[in-house]
Amino acid sequence: MSIIKKKFIFNISPTRVVGGITYFDKKKQIPVIDYLTQEKINLKKDFSLKDFRKETLKSIDKVCKKFITEEKIISSGNVIIENAEVFLMSPWVEYNNYSLKDESLTPFLLDGKYLDNFLLKKNVNNKKEIISSDITSIKANEYNVDILDLENKKIQKIEVSFLDSFVLNFDKHFIDGAIRNHFSILDIKLNSFLPVLFNQIRKIYDPKDDFVFLDISSEITDFGIFSDGKITSIMTVPFGINKIINEIIDKKNIDEYEAKSLLNLYFSNDLNNFDKKIIKSIIEKKSSLVKEEIDKILTLTDNKIPLNTFCVSSSRETNKILKESNIFKNIYFIDTNLLENFVEFKTMDNDNFMAMEAEFVYNNLK
Repeated sequence: MSIIKKKFIFNISPTRVVGGITYFDKKKQIPVIDYLTQEKINLKKDFSLKDFRKETLKSIDKVCKKFITEEKIISSGNVIIENAEVFLMSPWVEYNNYSLKDESLTPFLLDGKYLDNFLLKKNVNNKKEIISSDITSIKANEYNVDILDLENKKIQKIEVSFLDSFVLNFDKHFIDGAIRNHFSILDIKLNSFLPVLFNQIRKIYDPKDDFVFLDISSEITDFGIFSDGKITSIMTVPFGINKIINEIIDKKNIDEYEAKSLLNLYFSNDLNNFDKKIIKSIIEKKSSLVKEEIDKILTLTDNKIPLNTFCVSSSRETNKILKESNIFKNIYFIDTNLLENFVEFKTMDNDNFMAMEAEFVYNNLK
């Protein structure tokens, strides 16, 4: 019986399943993405949760079958995969951000056992489970500090901010079973992608001021604000390229292919004035609805949209729509050029898929 040491990594969003096989290059001290594939999740305009799970299962199956056929991974009991890491975003994940003020938190931060016990006590809901509890900031004696700064220091006041990510127990078993249906895997760990994105932004850009962080899929966007040294807002808004395309389909009474073509012509400035006005009004209408949604939540949390926004998205068209929407000011798109400083791609299909996830997994191991 042989054990495959390479890691299997999956990213499951509302619109696609991305699968990668990775390993750590000890000589270069960076993760290597050895193989990468993806499958879109085919959803109709008005879909139910049952439809969503059914179509997601089909896409997971296709990705796993590509691992078997293209990478010659044997799907049998004779070959065991050591572990797989699965990264999820909304609607699979729900979030809760909060702060704790307590001097007794200092040993808890420095000792993993305290953290394990803390998480164990919080997992009390029999319908949901916390898949990650990330420390997003620490303020000691009124100053923002790193965990390592706490060692051997006299702490009088401490405030720790957390971001918890939950999944339904049903969905956890559903995803676990979908992958194990193809492979013998010793351990499958579910992760939340949003805190990974948040930490990577701080690592790549080291922003000194408040900022917005966005994870945009074709259907929805996970949206967060980091202000005054901590995450102050987390929300999910209906913003994605599919929303625009579906509106074009309805307005023009055309199919999806024609709607995408019109949108591409619009961004290349090759569209006639009549259709240009239609597309522009659709983008403005959708953007306005999203801004209203954001403003409602910001009013409740007494927040404002910061000057800088950091974004990872599923398509270049989405990036263009985001710029045109005027919801956010200075937008920085996290692309492959930046991520290649942290991850090596052996696959041609490098885009920005799997880079942050691979770097996160192996950085945690180190």
